[in-house]
Amino acid sequence: MICIPVMGKTQTAAMKAVEKSAPHCDMIELRMDLIPKADLSALIDRGREISPILKVLVTNRSASQSGKAPPVKEAGNEDSRPSGSTGTVADGEKKRIALLKDAVAVGCDYVDCELDTPETLRRELLSGIEALHHRTGLIVSDHDFKKTPPLAVLKKRFRSCVEAKADIVKIVTYARHPEDNLRILELVAYARKEGLNIAAFCMGPHGTASRILAPLMGSCISYASLRRGLESAPGQLTVNEIKDIFYRLHIKA
Repeated sequence: MICIPVMGKTQTAAMKAVEKSAPHCDMIELRMDLIPKADLSALIDRGREISPILKVLVTNRSASQSGKAPPVKEAGNEDSRPSGSTGTVADGEKKRIALLKDAVAVGCDYVDCELDTPETLRRELLSGIEALHHRTGLIVSDHDFKKTPPLAVLKKRFRSCVEAKADIVKIVTYARHPEDNLRILELVAYARKEGLNIAAFCMGPHGTASRILAPLMGSCISYASLRRGLESAPGQLTVNEIKDIFYRLHIKA
C-alpha cells in the first residue's frame, strides 16, 4: 500500500490535502499532531467520498517519536524498549491516546500507537479496538531518528511490538551508512518468515534504497509525500517517484 501523510496548519488546509491525496494512493495518514483542532470525522468522510476503497490511518505522534503531541516519560534503555513507560501517565498522553480511541470509534481503518506509549493506555486503545470487533487495525510503531541498531536489537523491538498485539509492526530507523539498509531489509525478511505483517525502512539520504527494496521483501506500507516539500520524514520520496520506481521494478504497491 502507498500511504500519503496528510498534514495542515488548519482544518481547511488538511481537507485540501486529503482531497489532493486521496486519488493517488491506497491510504492516507492523518497526522493529527500536525493538524490543530481538526475535525477527524470530516477528514475521514471526505477521503472516502473521493475514493470509497481508500484506507485511513490515524496517527497522533508523540514528541518522543518526533511528533508534536506531549512527550511520554523515559522508558529506560533505548535499546531495550520492552513495553512502554509504566510510570504516572501525564494528562497530555491521555489526551493523545483519547484521540486515537475516537478514531477507532468513528471507524478509521488503522491507528498508529508508539511502542513507548504507557502500557495502560495501549491496553485501553486495544480494548476499544476489540470492542468493535477489530474493525480498526493496530499499528505499533518504533522510530529511531539517530541510527540503525544491530539486527538483534531490531528483532527485539519487533517482538515487543508483536507482544503489544500489533496487526502491523512499524520499525523505522535512520541510515547513517548505505549498509544500514541491509539490516532493515533483513528485519523485513525475518518478519515475513514468521508470517507477521511489517512496515519497515530507513530514513535519511542513505535510506532511500530501503524505501524502494523493502516492498520487494514484503514490507506492506510505503510512505510517500504528495509532492516535494511535504515530506513527513527525511528521505521520503514523492508518490509519483515511488510509483514510477515500482512500475519499473514490477513491484505491486
